[in-house]
Amino acid sequence: MSQSEKEELIKQAAIRVFASEGFHKARMEAIAREAGVAVGTIYNYFTGKEDVLSRRV
Repeated sequence: MSQSEKEELIKQAAIRVFASEGFHKARMEAIAREAGVAVGTIYNYFTGKEDVLSRRV
């Protein structure tokens, strides 16, 4: 899987988690679980959930 594909996978997972739990209650662990990646993998692409949200489009 390419870097851009992995980033998109994480962004789509984050959107689903934000929609179900709300942005403030969403945890990076939930996003990682939804995306099927380790939490550390998310931090290879994003600095935090605010960064995921700001780059989701």
